[in-house]
Amino acid sequence: MLAEKIIGVWELQMWETVVAGKVVGYPLGEKASGFIAYHSIGFMSVNISAPDRVRLATDDPFAGDPKLVALDAKGYLSYCGPFSVVSENEVIHHLELCSFANWVGTDQHRHAELDLTNDTLILSTAPVLTHGRMGSNRLTWKRSCSLSGVWHGRPAI
Repeated sequence: MLAEKIIGVWELQMWETVVAGKVVGYPLGEKASGFIAYHSIGFMSVNISAPDRVRLATDDPFAGDPKLVALDAKGYLSYCGPFSVVSENEVIHHLELCSFANWVGTDQHRHAELDLTNDTLILSTAPVLTHGRMGSNRLTWKRSCSLSGVWHGRPAI
């Protein structure tokens, strides 16, 4: 079952926006990085960052030039909450917290393609507005850590 097979931590390989079968953009750049984690208790978390985000002239995460803070936030997406698996090809993320407040309390449906041979998971959205363009977002993840406690080839702490 998909729910058991996706448990673990996955590292982002690529986040693409697709329109009519063609890649038309990369929402956080071609070198975006991130992780998605699925826990066996039915909870998930995702964090994705653009490369080379704006650095602020303060160590206080709640201070700084408002324009630079906004620019920094624009390069980061995170959310967490319970998840449920509808079928071998669909997972729903039930968002309880999100860096984009409009998504809090929503159900984010994802089409899932799991390739156990290559240890990759592709999650795709239905067409949504991204950077002003309607398209499907396709995120490709590579398994980083499983329940066996191996993280990038070394034991997890």
